[in-house]
Amino acid sequence: MFSILLPTKKLGSVKIFKGDYTSIPLDSSYLGSFKGGVCVANASSQCVAYVSPTGSIYVPPDWRARISADYSFDKANKMVILDLKDENKHLLARVSFTAQSMLP
Repeated sequence: MFSILLPTKKLGSVKIFKGDYTSIPLDSSYLGSFKGGVCVANASSQCVAYVSPTGSIYVPPDWRARISADYSFDKANKMVILDLKDENKHLLARVSFTAQSMLP
């Protein structure tokens, strides 16, 4: 298990690729920093990943063993791309966001 911390600036988009998954807007204030973001939900409307408006990702404990992610960088658009995949490595969703520069 490892963690990557990229200081994010702004969420670009969340695109769903698996047919029975959807994105649900998160607009309840009890969600804290995730308010205004989106939930990547399965066919049962369970959130398998929460995405904040700044691009932070939270995967609930019940889904952590079943969801994986790959990061890449889109040079043309200067965006970080996070591909969320299921346990069979099928693409569920693609999240893009702008990262803050870590250079002085």
